[in-house]
Amino acid sequence: MTLEDEQGIAIPESSVIGMNNTNVLSHQESSFFPWDSSFWGSDSDEKLKLIKLIGFAGVGLSFVSLIFNFLAALNYMSTPFCFIQHVFIFGGTYFFYDFSPTCWQGAVSLFGISSVLSFPLIYGLYLVYFYGKENSDSLSFKLDSEIEKILPFVFMVLMGKYLLVFLYEATIFLDYEIYRIFYIFLISELVFICTLLIFSLHMAGIVNIKSSKEIISISSFFIIVYTIAKIYYTVSGEYSYSGEMFWTTDIVISYKLFELLQLISLPMFYYSILSLFAYRVEIKPFEESISSGNNVQTFEAKVPKYNLNSEEMVAKLKEAQELLKQGIISEDEFKKIKEEYL
Repeated sequence: MTLEDEQGIAIPESSVIGMNNTNVLSHQESSFFPWDSSFWGSDSDEKLKLIKLIGFAGVGLSFVSLIFNFLAALNYMSTPFCFIQHVFIFGGTYFFYDFSPTCWQGAVSLFGISSVLSFPLIYGLYLVYFYGKENSDSLSFKLDSEIEKILPFVFMVLMGKYLLVFLYEATIFLDYEIYRIFYIFLISELVFICTLLIFSLHMAGIVNIKSSKEIISISSFFIIVYTIAKIYYTVSGEYSYSGEMFWTTDIVISYKLFELLQLISLPMFYYSILSLFAYRVEIKPFEESISSGNNVQTFEAKVPKYNLNSEEMVAKLKEAQELLKQGIISEDEFKKIKEEYL
């Protein structure tokens, strides 16, 4: 017995063909670009969690790479104090040695110009959290609203400092005869710093960005170029005067692991943060979903300003109480809402 006989309903063949064509068409229209809504698919929340997970994994791998760098630095007679100064305070190479005369060896960095890592760890972690957070998402953590107002300005100062260190390094570095490939490293790192600085300005509300396409396109291009250039430099033999490629030299294995993880963590992190940035600019602007103040306004806009029956009143108060438990509204705001209904 067929489905048509059992249900007494005839399904036109054209409808089946039409549905199949629709499925094929929707599959074909799935975009590779994060500023396009089709990139996020029908379940954008699940895609958002996956993108965030990639970002956190990228930060985690970069942290692990820093541990390997620390082990390599100890092997080259560095000290924990000098290592911390180099990585977290001064940055750079010439800048570190010029302004920290008590240390003659810090972190080990053959390719980084402005810093040891491809991106600041704490700032990278906060970026993934900020652009990807949802109140109900287990991958997010909660910060006090006052702290969230201050942090973007703190990171803005941090990236400004990275930019100054980069310019200081570049002016000295360019005085020497360098391989052409190092110009790619310099330009790429400048783009990375400027991209992170733009994120800081955006989070602080200083810059209002309506389109993410240009920023993502430029940053993605240099991430790809930078990664390819780094791989080429490590295998081409240009690294050493003997023509031996980086991976076969007698450099300690911990430093090789550091460089290997950096090659992996950089694309992972920037793929995640650029996708999240596009999501908050193009798909679901964070002004509508992240700011706790805006969440309160959204809630209040849904609260009717007229008398309700007892059941409706209890439902609204329970809704407000749930928002209070989630930390979306404060105790004072809850009392105000309660007084409004009672």
